[in-house]
Amino acid sequence: MEQKELSLIDKEQLEEMLQQLKEKSKKPKKEFTKKMYEINVIFAFFVTLISLTLILLSAFFPSLETSSLPAINATVWAEVGVYSAFMIWKAKCENIHKYPNIIEEVKEADNIVNEI
Repeated sequence: MEQKELSLIDKEQLEEMLQQLKEKSKKPKKEFTKKMYEINVIFAFFVTLISLTLILLSAFFPSLETSSLPAINATVWAEVGVYSAFMIWKAKCENIHKYPNIIEEVKEADNIVNEI
């Protein structure tokens, strides 16, 4: 009888330990905008890598047309820049309530700059 009771206690302790491990191992979910930003940057690097490969191949195959690649690369990285600006703006809007005096300080700084 004692062995059965000990095994039940051990099972309960084991279940508690497993539950604690599961809670510790849970990672917080990333925000959707952060996931999209990572995907955009990875895509931009991928497009750039393909462009560089095509430019190198055009040295061996002169018939390969690569005149549009700079425009494609510029467009892809411009999109990453716009998304970065959006992320900064979003973070500013989310965190502005943490610093109530910041709006007044920014207005004062703008007035000083305008006077100069």
